[in-house]
Amino acid sequence: MENSNIAWTHNTQNFWLGCDKIAPECAHCYIGRVLQRQGREPWGQLYRTKTWSNPAKWQREAEAKGICLRVFTNSLSDFFHAGADEWRDEAWDIIRQTPNLVWLILTKRPELIASRLPKDWGEGYANVWLGTSVGCNKTVNKMDALRKIPVHPKAVRFVSCEPLLEDIAERINLDGFGWVIVGGESGSSPEYLWDSAQNWREEFHTPGRRTMEIEWARRLLEKSRAAGIPYFFKQITSARSGVGEDALGRKYQEFPSPPHGMWAETEETVGTEEKTGLRPNVLYLPDFLPQVKAGELLATIKERADFRQNYIQLYGRKAIPRLEAWYGSWDYPYSNGVVLKAAPMPDYLQAVIDRIKACGFGEFNAVLINRYRSGSDYISWHSDDDYGDPEPTIPSLTLGEARPFKLRSPADKRSVVEYVPEHGSLLIMRGKTNADWEHMVPKTAKEVGERINLTFRFKRDI
Repeated sequence: MENSNIAWTHNTQNFWLGCDKIAPECAHCYIGRVLQRQGREPWGQLYRTKTWSNPAKWQREAEAKGICLRVFTNSLSDFFHAGADEWRDEAWDIIRQTPNLVWLILTKRPELIASRLPKDWGEGYANVWLGTSVGCNKTVNKMDALRKIPVHPKAVRFVSCEPLLEDIAERINLDGFGWVIVGGESGSSPEYLWDSAQNWREEFHTPGRRTMEIEWARRLLEKSRAAGIPYFFKQITSARSGVGEDALGRKYQEFPSPPHGMWAETEETVGTEEKTGLRPNVLYLPDFLPQVKAGELLATIKERADFRQNYIQLYGRKAIPRLEAWYGSWDYPYSNGVVLKAAPMPDYLQAVIDRIKACGFGEFNAVLINRYRSGSDYISWHSDDDYGDPEPTIPSLTLGEARPFKLRSPADKRSVVEYVPEHGSLLIMRGKTNADWEHMVPKTAKEVGERINLTFRFKRDI
């Protein structure tokens, strides 16, 4: 990151500084500490900055590399603060001219957005993500206000549940949102449990950091998984920012797709990566299916799927090192003359397709099932048939044994990214990943259990 210590962004751009405390989440805001160190009064006054030329430089660099950068917008103020009305149109001009910068505009004032959008907003800008802060049940209704604002189909609305002051999972509604950020409050003052029954304005002048129970964050993770949207866990309650990123058992640092290209390489992946600067556009959802449902589906597929042992002509007749089943309405021409004959889609697979669609990942009308019986079964480096779509979305559901799934760029075969999809997980290749990357499941000499993988496809005009 060039100029940000905030884990979910690459850069921060403050067009102006200063704010006002208007909600319980604001009580111990870091803006006060930062601006006081600068000798400024943080509350009740705004200051125009001298850094307005930075985005043009970031745009040139990102465009040259073919990447997108996430830019947290006004981390030391609020972009929709009424006191900045005279400057905002100029800021919109810069945002409009920087398509490789994805502007993350997080506000506690979503009710002010509609009257402060640019005249050409229309259905939204592809490079503007609008978010609101919701850390307690008193402010959950801010999401309703944001839901009324149109966003571009390639953009998302997001919610930042930081600081998370109480359990909000029962009341939060993620319809229309595409990203959830969760974190506890940081600060060196004594820690205490927030009391929602008290007058929250009295906290504005008292020090402290408020406790976040880890179970509250876990319940929001479950809500995000049920909605099928990325989840980013930033930190536990601590004196320092960024502590306890793995408090939920591992790191959850997931991002929606950029409007085009790839993100810069600072984000986390599940698995390992050789640091070459290249990165596929992949979303990994480890808990897409609850464990009980995943086990039931695995048992059903083993019992009912019509698996075939297919053969290819390669220096003679050779068995493909796995079993296969194909469901859809068209026959699937495979490599080396193999054609998988289609079988009608059964209800138990259609139910998975419906769940994927309900999560907003698209329409699908075919499923390829690969059955890896042991470590000797594998699939070598390849890309899938895109059926005329240069940027297909390809979800892949894993059942049974977790085995490595690797991707590499043919342009730089050192650029290997490895995931280890778990039982019930969904891995989604998006954008140009299928065009620009190959993938494989390698064989292994280790004793491993059976793995079944379902890859979902879509073909138009069938």
